[in-house]
Order: sequence, then structure tokens, then C-alpha cells
Amino acid sequence: ATRHALFAGLTPPEYTGLVDRLGDVFSDAPSPREIAWGLELADLLAVHPCRDDEARLRWTAKVVQAANHSWTRLSTAERCLLELLAQEAEFPLPPRPAEDTDDDAQVRADIQARIFLYSLDTQAIRRAARVLEAAFPLAKIDTNSDETCTPRLRTGSRHADWVVFVSGVATHQAFFCIKAALRADAALLQVDGSGTTRIVERVIRQSQLGPATASG
Repeated sequence: ATRHALFAGLTPPEYTGLVDRLGDVFSDAPSPREIAWGLELADLLAVHPCRDDEARLRWTAKVVQAANHSWTRLSTAERCLLELLAQEAEFPLPPRPAEDTDDDAQVRADIQARIFLYSLDTQAIRRAARVLEAAFPLAKIDTNSDETCTPRLRTGSRHADWVVFVSGVATHQAFFCIKAALRADAALLQVDGSGTTRIVERVIRQSQLGPATASG
């Protein structure tokens, strides 16, 4: 409902009322599921026009604080999104113990795939690319939002090891273009829904299947 309201456009009073309502229903001691919901909404608010800076900042601060306290219960994708939101809002996060980060860092260091993100939601894939660049520093991340079968879309799909396709925000022309250009040894990763977290989670699931290295 929040996503549709933001797409439709809100007046400043409507925007403030919406964000305040979200704050009212967010628990003082939220569950991991609720924190995931809060992070997705904070990300959604970050990519749409803001009608009340203070209201959005209050919501982001509330979610970041709750997620920070539940760090060990967050998924890797949620941790990455938390760090991005905190950085954008200039909320410093405390350093993490080595046992909380070493395993993830080792996995990230092993991934060297060429990852090509496709969606018409340009904000979401740009933010997902930022998160993935931090999560997989040796990978090569590229994005595309072309509605038709352009040379750039074909080339990006042909060179990629993993093509991440956000099916809910795409065109049929782009899908068939990607399918035709995809190499036999590459993977097409379809994403249900939209948003930064869904994209990042899909890539992380693929990375957990085994170490990936970029093709020659």
C-alpha cells in the first residue's frame, strides 16, 4: 500500500501522515520479519520524492536503531541494506565483532562473477548495485533499464555470468532479448517483486551455491 501511495504521489500532509502511521505500527521490540519490513519501507522512502524530511528521518532512525540491535538475526542482504541506509542518513553503526563478519567476508571475497541487473525500476537496481559492490568487492556489477532490445542490453546479457531479471518491472521485449543473448553457461536469476532487498537476496542465494569466478 505504501509503494502504491508513493507511486501515485502524495501531498506533504498525506506523506507526513503515512510515515507517522508507519511509525505507530512498528513495534518497540520488532521481530526479524518486522525489521525486514521496516528496512524495505525505509529503502522505498529513500528512492521516492520526500515531502517531509523530518518525518522520513524519524522513520529511518527508528528502523536503523531496531535493526542494529538485532544485527545477529538479520540476513546478509538485510545487513547490507542497513549499512547503506545508515550511511545515507549519517547514522554511525558500531563496529562488529570478528565472529559476526568473517564468514560473510570470506564468501564475498570468493565471488568474482559478472552480475548484470535488469529492471525498469532504475532507483532499485542502482541501490542494489551499491549494496552488491560492498558485499562482493571482486565481482563486476552492471545495470540496465532499456525497454527494448538495444545493443547495450544484448552485450550486457551476453557477457554476464548472472543476469538478475526483475520480472515484475520489465518488458517482454527485454526478457526475450536477454534470453536470446544469454550464454549457455550463464544463469538467469528471476526476482519476484521489486526493491533493493529482493534483488540482493536473489544474488546472495546464487552465491551460496558455490564459488563463482568470472568467465574469460
